[in-house]
Amino acid sequence: MSTEEKHDQDKRTSKKLLPPELYFDFKFPETIFRRVVKEDIPEIRSLHDVLFPVKYSDSFFNSLLIREEMHTILAFSAEDGVLTGVSTARIEEKSDSCYAIREGYISTLGVKPGYRRNGLGKFLLEKTVELLEKEQNCSAIKLHVKADNIPAINMYYKTGFELLEHLVNHYYFDGKRHDALHLVRYFRSPPSKMKKDQAFFSVNRCSIM
Repeated sequence: MSTEEKHDQDKRTSKKLLPPELYFDFKFPETIFRRVVKEDIPEIRSLHDVLFPVKYSDSFFNSLLIREEMHTILAFSAEDGVLTGVSTARIEEKSDSCYAIREGYISTLGVKPGYRRNGLGKFLLEKTVELLEKEQNCSAIKLHVKADNIPAINMYYKTGFELLEHLVNHYYFDGKRHDALHLVRYFRSPPSKMKKDQAFFSVNRCSIM
C-alpha cells in the first residue's frame, strides 16, 4: 500500500484529513504508521496509561509535537483507526571539553493489549532504531526497561542492544521501588581523538564516550 493509499484509508477510518507527508511508508499487515498531530495527544496519553506504570507529565506529551526534539511513530489499525502502538524517542546532544556526542534515547515503546504477539512491537523498535541511526545520525541509542520485564528485555537483546548498567531502585511506583536495566545499542565505535568542532563539521558526525 502506497503512502497516498494509506492517507486515503486513514481518512476513512479515523476521519482525519492529514497531509501525506505525515505518513511513514512502512509495510506491516493491516497497520498504518504516521507522525503525531495535536489531536492524537489524548489517545496517546490513554495508551501510555494502559502500557506503562510510570505516569508521564503534560510536558512530555506536549513535547511530542516538537519534531526537532522528539521523534514519534504511531501505529493505527487500518480496519478501524484504533491506536495500536507507539514509539517515542528524543535526540540528546552532549559535549564536554573534547568531544561532541549525539545519541538517541527511546522514551517509550509499546503495543496495545489485543494487538500483541504479531511482531508489531519488534517492528516499531526496528523502525525507531533505523530513524535514529540513519536519519538522525546518532552513534548510539539508549533506553531503560524494568528489570523484570523479560519479554521486552529479550526483544531488545535480539535487536542488538546490550547491558550498560543495572540500576537498583531506579523506578518508584505502586508504593515501592523497582530495578531497571540501562541498555545501549552502538552503531559505531567512538573516534579516539574527535574534537567538538570536527564532530559537527559538514556531515555532523558524532562520537560516544
